[in-house]
Amino acid sequence: MNALTAEQVDAMVIRIITLIDAMVGVIEEENALLAEGLPASLSEVVGRKASLAAELEQWTLAVRQRKLRLETADPELCAWMRRRGADLQTAMEENVARLEAAILASRRRIEAVMRAMRDQMAERGAYQANGRVAAAARATHAGMVGRIV
Repeated sequence: MNALTAEQVDAMVIRIITLIDAMVGVIEEENALLAEGLPASLSEVVGRKASLAAELEQWTLAVRQRKLRLETADPELCAWMRRRGADLQTAMEENVARLEAAILASRRRIEAVMRAMRDQMAERGAYQANGRVAAAARATHAGMVGRIV
């Protein structure tokens, strides 16, 4: 493989910066959705984030394998790339925190629904050998009406 010119390396660094900027934008968009309580997993944001992450991973691998030698790039471009990388790291840290909070909230909702279902079943009583529900001490027919889930 022929060595890349400084101009080619600079063009690649600019591409990496463009990808980082796009990734920061997507993550900020996902963070805004999560802040509103919307499920980010149902949005197109997840697909775009995965696609950008895969491309960034390829560039990272090229740098690690020394196929792209950043020391030949313009120092100002490299500094810009490092700054944008730090911005990406900050956005990703917020994203992880918001995703963890969303997962926890989902678990709490699921637990509340399961608890309500168990309570409803307990109020009805157990099944007898003949397949009929035994009368509970306090049978109610209202079920979930009036419960906060």
